[in-house]
Amino acid sequence: MRATRDNVCIPHRPGTLAAVLLLTALLVTGCSGATTPDSVSTVPATSRVHDYRSIKALAKSSDLVVVAHTDYDHLDPDPVYTDDIDAFALVPMTVDRAIKGAKGLASVTISVEATRDSSGAMTTNRLVPGQTYILFLTAIGSNEPGAYVTTGYTAGVFVQDGSKFKKTDAESVDLPAEVTEQSVVQDSQG
Repeated sequence: MRATRDNVCIPHRPGTLAAVLLLTALLVTGCSGATTPDSVSTVPATSRVHDYRSIKALAKSSDLVVVAHTDYDHLDPDPVYTDDIDAFALVPMTVDRAIKGAKGLASVTISVEATRDSSGAMTTNRLVPGQTYILFLTAIGSNEPGAYVTTGYTAGVFVQDGSKFKKTDAESVDLPAEVTEQSVVQDSQG
């Protein structure tokens, strides 16, 4: 029997009730997820991008945290690998101090997005010569032993500006705009 209202027949639409219930369930589930200041959530449809809400969470997800600089004069002309959109190259970094991970580490190699300039040389604006960084790093794995990527894609890169290090990732709104080496050391313990 069909429902009526004021003696007017209301047509029954199969699936309407199911759609309303599904939408309600999605809204309730999406709004009920509690987050804490140290929580991490994966951004859908990406591989390394995470929404880090604290330096402590970023450090916890990292294999290494280092203060490092680079002074390369060129990058390998052949990218290490490419995905469907970007080419990547290995950037050699000199480790000034290890905050978390292998103490006494002299250098690390970091895979970053790169492009080929008009002369055919690989270039990147991610880690540039003459700059010092605090880097949160994750090992690439067996494909490139000893090579790392920045944790959380660009979330794990802070560039030195005087006595502080400024966040380079505008997407990680919950991370502080700037940190000190000492604050990162404290947040990396434990």
